[in-house]
Amino acid sequence: MTDDPQQIWTDYYARLRRGIAEAQILHSQMNANGVTDDTILALDFMHFGNVEADVRRLAKQLSENYAMTVGRRTDTAYWDAVGITRPDGIDGINAERWVDWVHV
Repeated sequence: MTDDPQQIWTDYYARLRRGIAEAQILHSQMNANGVTDDTILALDFMHFGNVEADVRRLAKQLSENYAMTVGRRTDTAYWDAVGITRPDGIDGINAERWVDWVHV
């Protein structure tokens, strides 16, 4: 770990690029297996943090579009915000929207 601001940003953007590349690969694999932009997807996802209030605020914001639950991990000081796209699912997930959805 470094305190150098330039290195912190360099590392952050490297992780960002890696995440985008992974999302693009996953979208290509989904397409190769028959998923199209019109396919309705049922997705589960999770965000986590070590400040309960922050995790709850995020879950509240996401609950406008997704069913959300918040719980504390039993073995750590972390909290999970778990979401699902059910019962309706999501569609219209082209490559650009997929990267945005996965990465944000």
